[in-house]
Amino acid sequence: MKKLNLFARLLITLFLVSTGLNGQQIEQKDGYFTLKITKSFNVKPGGRINIRVANGYYEIQGWDKNEVAVEEVVRSDEYSSDEAERVISRSKAEYEHSGADVRIFSRGSAQSVFHSFKLKIPRKYDIKLKTSRGDVEVLDISGDIDVSTAGGDIRILHCGGEVEAKTSGGDVEIHDTKAEIDAHTSGGDIKIENVDGEVDASTSGGDIDLVNTNRSARIRTSGGNLVIRNAQGDVRGTTSGGSITAENCKKDIKIHTSGGSIELRDMVGFVDASTSGGDIEGKNLRGACELNTSGGDIKLEQVQNSVQAKTMGGTIEVEMTVTDFSQNYSVDLLTVSGDIVLEIPEKLPATIHAEIRLDRNRRYWKRYDILSDFPLTKKTTSENQ
Repeated sequence: MKKLNLFARLLITLFLVSTGLNGQQIEQKDGYFTLKITKSFNVKPGGRINIRVANGYYEIQGWDKNEVAVEEVVRSDEYSSDEAERVISRSKAEYEHSGADVRIFSRGSAQSVFHSFKLKIPRKYDIKLKTSRGDVEVLDISGDIDVSTAGGDIRILHCGGEVEAKTSGGDVEIHDTKAEIDAHTSGGDIKIENVDGEVDASTSGGDIDLVNTNRSARIRTSGGNLVIRNAQGDVRGTTSGGSITAENCKKDIKIHTSGGSIELRDMVGFVDASTSGGDIEGKNLRGACELNTSGGDIKLEQVQNSVQAKTMGGTIEVEMTVTDFSQNYSVDLLTVSGDIVLEIPEKLPATIHAEIRLDRNRRYWKRYDILSDFPLTKKTTSENQ
């Protein structure tokens, strides 16, 4: 009699679970209760998918069908099937389809529940997605993309529309896009590569890599490094606590760091670079340069244009390798307490004015002088002693 009652209770429990989830079966695997849901909607290109579900991972890929296909997996780590059924039933996403648009949302989600979505949508389709915890990956979409997550990474690849990506605690990676990019994270790194649109990117605590960009870019970080490579448009970059590396930039670049060094390589456009606490090094600089450091050295090799360099506490070394002597070049070098070394081509027509200013009220333990391989005329004036 007891066995029959127990069997009856098991049947009733299974029946209630199936009824509460419209016939969908919860499975238990690897210590989790999971429910798999599949949906499909006939739509037209040019529509939008709007997703707002907490605690989710999203993989969205474009395809050639006029259809939105969704695979949702809801996972819970509750201890009992009854409790898992209750929280999953309450937390699973709801779907709305209106014309060309699809909306996916949840009215509430328990902390013990995590969603995983795999979606396929028409390539020409806009995306608006917001989640409080989880990663987002978008591939092969030509529509506009607006995604935000409070605690995960964002990865966007091979997309043609405008991109807005925001995360409070993860990394942002954007590759091979055609339109404008707006990327922000409060605690992660940003990597942007092979993009045609203008870029605006900022992070409060990570690095920014900008590689192969064709339009203007503005990048900012409060605590990380900046790397700029193969930029075809103007670049503005600032960091409060890291170093900056810039290579093969074709247009004007303006960069500043409050606490790191700056390295320049193969620069074509005008360079305005400054640091409050590090060195500046450059090689093969074909555009004019304006360089400033408050506490480091400046060393430049293969300079082929005008230079203005200033340091408050270090040495300046500049190697000029200009070959077009018909152009007018200017070199203005200033250090408050270090040496200056200037190398110029032997046959370059040039007038050089070098000056050492000493405070006559101070005692100096080092001899200061001006040395030159060229004929030199020296003059000492009392006002400079």
